[in-house]
Amino acid sequence: MHHELQTLTNSIKQLREDMLLDQSVKASALLECRHALSDIQATHVLTLISSQCTVDHKSDLQASLLIRNKHRFVSHRSRCPPFWTSSELHEWNVGQRSSSIIIRANYRNRFYIRDFCSNIIQQLRSAGIAILWVLKPKEQACYSVVEVLKSLLYQALALDYISHTDSKLSFQMRQFLDAQLDQDYANLLGSSLERFRLVYITVEAGATDAGSASQCWDYLREISRRLSERSSATIVKVMFLSYSPGTRYLQKQDSILLKIGRFSHRKGKRIPSDPLQSAASNEPQQARRNPRGPTMPYRAQRRAVRAFGD
Repeated sequence: MHHELQTLTNSIKQLREDMLLDQSVKASALLECRHALSDIQATHVLTLISSQCTVDHKSDLQASLLIRNKHRFVSHRSRCPPFWTSSELHEWNVGQRSSSIIIRANYRNRFYIRDFCSNIIQQLRSAGIAILWVLKPKEQACYSVVEVLKSLLYQALALDYISHTDSKLSFQMRQFLDAQLDQDYANLLGSSLERFRLVYITVEAGATDAGSASQCWDYLREISRRLSERSSATIVKVMFLSYSPGTRYLQKQDSILLKIGRFSHRKGKRIPSDPLQSAASNEPQQARRNPRGPTMPYRAQRRAVRAFGD
């Protein structure tokens, strides 16, 4: 009798273990299915946002790189003052909080800061550091403030793939569809940037008309200033390239100004491939300053940047 009772007890115990295992397998399958659905939803949302962006930032970068490569074979356009070694640029780059800088040159010297910007974008992408950009298109047409903000928002969301859960996707998409004013898109951009430890933004004033350039600069400077004032764990580095006469009135408040004046080509130097000497090593140091940890881990952010560039 005792033996039969023990056998029955063991059978019930085994049945219970089998049921728990079955539940675990089903839960894992449902979780994998949900992740797969989230990936599909993320792709759909990003495609929808991209379809509403008139800025083709990748094509604009490729065009800028082609122009830069041509300049390397022209001696008087391949050498300029080594402004990348300036104290202003160093202060902006290595500071442990969000900051913004205006790099200003005359129209004749616009090629140098454009080539400099192209090199920075390549350098940061190779280092796996988040970089968003809007450059002057090949055509003469310029972008509006909304178009610039939409493009930056799309780039940020495309890089931040880890946060693409069902609830966040739904909320972000609803906000994007409800946005109407420039400020709405600026607020969305600011919120999306808070998922990064370190992110660079570079915008060429020539990509917009004079009035839009001033507005765009104000929005980006305000995002950087707000993050800095509330001691956000996110560090945003905003760079604005100005060479048009109509953009000389851009406000310098709360920002660093770097001017490139006249110079002798014989005393100039070639722009290095890695103009921001401390960019690659600076990110992990800044990341350790975040006590609560970022939403997007550093290694995952590096993978996202590489995937985005493919």
